[in-house]
Amino acid sequence: MIAERIDARAGRWLFGPLLVLGLGSVLFWHWGERHGVGDLRLYGLVQFFPMAAVPVMAMLFPPVYTRNRDLWIVFSWYTLAILFQLTDAPVYGLLRFVSGHTLKHLCAAIAAWRIAQMFTRPMATNSPEPVNELHAPAIVR
Repeated sequence: MIAERIDARAGRWLFGPLLVLGLGSVLFWHWGERHGVGDLRLYGLVQFFPMAAVPVMAMLFPPVYTRNRDLWIVFSWYTLAILFQLTDAPVYGLLRFVSGHTLKHLCAAIAAWRIAQMFTRPMATNSPEPVNELHAPAIVR
């Protein structure tokens, strides 16, 4: 999002630190749990801050390769995944054959699949239509 909508150089520069922050939040949580002082605040920040930042970036900055519609679909699936995560036991209690945790993973997988689709069918700048495969910008596939 940062690289596509705000600044490519900033996105490249922040990719590594944000990746380390995400991994570090899980390791910090795991370490804390093993020592009886588990703290989910950093993990929560890493997990939920993008839920606020992505819509703001989508509204303030125009896309280069992706369509806003696709982004909102991904955001919706991810939101549904979070809701299933938060309602794990009640979902299992209601359905009796699948838990919210399982549905969370399915929704997150669908969101990831939609992200992959977004970048395999990029749009031309200032165009709502996908770019012809033969004329698509150079994107790692």
